[in-house]
Amino acid sequence: MEIIPEGLDKFGEWETKLIEPEAGIIRLKSGDKTLNSPTQIKFRIFCPPNGPGEINTPTRGEVTPKVKNGTLIGSAPSKIEFGLGSGELELAGIPEGKVNGSLKTMGYESGEIISTSNP
Repeated sequence: MEIIPEGLDKFGEWETKLIEPEAGIIRLKSGDKTLNSPTQIKFRIFCPPNGPGEINTPTRGEVTPKVKNGTLIGSAPSKIEFGLGSGELELAGIPEGKVNGSLKTMGYESGEIISTSNP
């Protein structure tokens, strides 16, 4: 399986920003839902022919996972959590691409905590 990003030819595409839709809940908004917008997340999922057939599906849209600050460098890093309220991506024209799971995030040099706050 191969995931091929699309639309990253110039600065400003795949727009990402922090939002606080509810008090105390920080989300990372990536992309948007506007059809053919240059800031949508765009990629192609490709699986070569293998038994049941080939998959070559365009995917686009917006996701808004929760951002959870870490508490300890290295062993308790920050997380980006996908699940309820994270939005769905459009797969082959059908808006049902649910994204679940989480990503741990750390700074590059020495595993620093990446955190968010609302002034």
